[in-house]
Amino acid sequence: QPMGLNALGGSNWKQWRAPAISAILERSSLDVFFLQEVDADQWKEDIMKSSSSSASSTPTNKDSDGLHYLGYKQKINCLSEIYESIHFTHPIREARDGVAILVKTSRFD
Repeated sequence: QPMGLNALGGSNWKQWRAPAISAILERSSLDVFFLQEVDADQWKEDIMKSSSSSASSTPTNKDSDGLHYLGYKQKINCLSEIYESIHFTHPIREARDGVAILVKTSRFD
């Protein structure tokens, strides 16, 4: 199947990519992230509010519900509980994406 699409031909953003990005960000536990080509709505609704519902310490590529994951599955908190974030939309890009900066709230006062 083409990259970015599910088996039915629709976007796999909410099903696979947004949870995978959230898990990678949370698992890396960095103090600051600088991300580019970030859509403001997807960032706010799908990444910062995302959390995984199951935990495992074994590598997996597919969960029992058919969702695919990168590397290890783990329970993650809602990223907005861990990081303050700000998004800047590019003023003239047709895609209306931009950059996002996340700062771990427990690390910086």
